[in-house]
This record gives sequence, structure tokens and C-alpha cells, in this order.
Amino acid sequence: MLSYAQPHSNERNSSLEKQLQSSSTDHTMRSPLLFLLIAVSFLSTDGMQTIGTGYSGYCKCLNHEHRLIPANSLRSIEILPRGPSCKTTEVIATMISGQRICLDRHAQWVKKVVRFIKEKQRQKGNLV
Repeated sequence: MLSYAQPHSNERNSSLEKQLQSSSTDHTMRSPLLFLLIAVSFLSTDGMQTIGTGYSGYCKCLNHEHRLIPANSLRSIEILPRGPSCKTTEVIATMISGQRICLDRHAQWVKKVVRFIKEKQRQKGNLV
């Protein structure tokens, strides 16, 4: 904190001027260095974020249906495991009409359907 007092002599006045000049020089030297340090830290964390998480944001499902869909309306159900392109498992139902609907994998009826499909695949030897 800077405070101002009336100088009693020229010696004190010149001493104060020197301090102010040196502190302003320090601030002008520190500002670009601080800016450079902040910029480099943003660049390094921005670049590492997508590589470190393995998630690039290309999931197929944006909205998920949690309501029960009648079995006679379904043509097939596809289970897409999580991977480098999407961090969550996706469950996609294809309707008889050809419409594709993303299902909420946390809904109880979807969990049962997924278990049923995996069990059938295991029985057929398709799943190791």
C-alpha cells in the first residue's frame, strides 16, 4: 500500500522517486511474464483435456427415451459400448417404422432388455 507524506528534504523526495520508478519497472516487467505464464497454462490444459479423458464428444444420442416402448413396435435394439468416441454406453432401438430412438440406459425396463440380450448372446456363444 502506498501512502503519501510531505517530504522534509530533497533526499527523501529523490529516494521516494527512485522507489516508485523501480516498482513501476518491476510491474511492467512482470505483466508480460505473467500473461505468458497464464497463456501457456491455458494452452497446455486445453490440449490435454481431450487426450486425457479419451472423450471427443461424438455420441450418437443427445436425448434419451425413458418411457416403456411396446415390444411389438421394436425391430431391433443395438448396444454401443463406451469407447474413445463416447464415454457412455448407448442403447438404440430401431422401431418397425425405421425410426431410431435412443433409450435411457438407467431406466429399469432398458436394463432388463440389455440383460436379456446379453444373456441370449452368451448362450449362443457370441459374447466371451
